[in-house]
This record gives sequence, C-alpha cells and structure tokens, in this order.
Amino acid sequence: MTEDIANKRSQQRNRCLKEGKIIFGNGTFVIDCTIDNLSATGAHLRVQATSPLPKEFLLVEPSRNMVHKAEVVRRTPKGVGIKFHGLFEDKQAAEAYLRKFRR
Repeated sequence: MTEDIANKRSQQRNRCLKEGKIIFGNGTFVIDCTIDNLSATGAHLRVQATSPLPKEFLLVEPSRNMVHKAEVVRRTPKGVGIKFHGLFEDKQAAEAYLRKFRR
C-alpha cells in the first residue's frame, strides 16, 4: 500500500484475518472473501481474481454480527478496498444473512 492511500483514510485500518461474505443481486449472489484489514469506515477484502464484483454490495461480517453496505473504492492485485456506507437497514434480512453464515 502506498503512503498516499494511507494518508487519505479518515481512520487507520487494523490488520485482521476474518471470514466475510459479499452479497449482491438481492441476495442471489454470494462470494467468499477474507477481510484482511478493517476500520470503522472501510476494509480491504481478498477475493478470487475471477469473481466479478459490482460497485456496491453488502458485506456480511459473521464474527461481529454485522452486515455493512459497501462500495468498491479501489482495486488491488489481491482484492478490493471498500468504503462502508453504514449498516444494512433491513433488520430482518440482515438477521437471515447472519444466521445463514454464522458458524
């Protein structure tokens, strides 16, 4: 990561290795990902290079029981940098996603 990108962030990201699920198409499409760094405002996700991603999607973070609205802000050789746009407002759907992916 370049220093310029790190300087543009409003909060420093912390390294982690967490399971995540990218959901789009009204829940039709699910892509596994690894959250490798995280802050309150965004994250970097490792995804398979062959996985096509839309600009906006939901990120399910089962370990913290959260479903974020997310937007791709940059693409990297290993994945994507995303910005959070709050939590998913549909509480019923969010709970269903969390139940489905919780281990």
